[in-house]
Amino acid sequence: MTVLDASAALALIFEEPGQQRVLDAILDGAEMTTANFAGVATRYVLRGASAADLSELRNGLAVMLVPIDEDLVVRAAPMAPGLGGGAAAVGVVAKVIR
Repeated sequence: MTVLDASAALALIFEEPGQQRVLDAILDGAEMTTANFAGVATRYVLRGASAADLSELRNGLAVMLVPIDEDLVVRAAPMAPGLGGGAAAVGVVAKVIR
C-alpha cells in the first residue's frame, strides 16, 4: 500500500514528472492523510483554483483520506527528527496500513 504525500498528488494534478507513477499508485489503492490533502488544497488554491474547483478535485481524486487524529500525531512525533510533521505522519500511516 502506498501513502501519497502532497507533492505526489500535485505532480498528478499539474501533470508534472512522476504523474504516471502517482496515477498507478492511486489505481492500486493509495491513501493520503488529511494533512497532506490540506497541503494539496492550499497549493491548488494558490494556483488560482476556486472553492468549486477544489470540491471537484476532492470528489474526483480517487484516494482514501486518512484523518490525522491525536493518536496519529503522537505516533508520528518520534519519527519527526529531520522530517516535517506531514512526512512523519505519512510514515506512520504507511506502517499502520501494512
